Amino acid sequence: MSADWYATASGRTVLLEQFRLERFALGVLEGRPDIIRARQLAELPARMRKAFPGNAGQLILEPPPADEVPYPPWVLAASLHSSEPVGADADCSALVVVWFATDVPTDLRAMLRETLRHVAWEAHAADGWY
Repeated sequence: MSADWYATASGRTVLLEQFRLERFALGVLEGRPDIIRARQLAELPARMRKAFPGNAGQLILEPPPADEVPYPPWVLAASLHSSEPVGADADCSALVVVWFATDVPTDLRAMLRETLRHVAWEAHAADGWY
């Protein structure tokens, strides 16, 4: 498997097409952490749809609990493609996986391997047609 291919929980190999790293509190300079957290989490699905347009499925992993981290400093997102569909009548499948980090990763490939090995692709990916 080349460096841009990763394995999911089911063993499916998927191709990393795009990657995004942004501040969790993007556009917010100050405020109450609980309000920032709630607002940013509520807006995150739409923000990711805008960043990754198309018909891919979307999976936003659970952020760390608020009592541990008021809000995580970083949002990471990977747009992934599989040449195998989830359903029988499609050509391929795609998924955008979003997760959170307290630090900017120094080994992105290792972080992707660890994150994606827990992803249930078949439960979240959307089929596509060429």
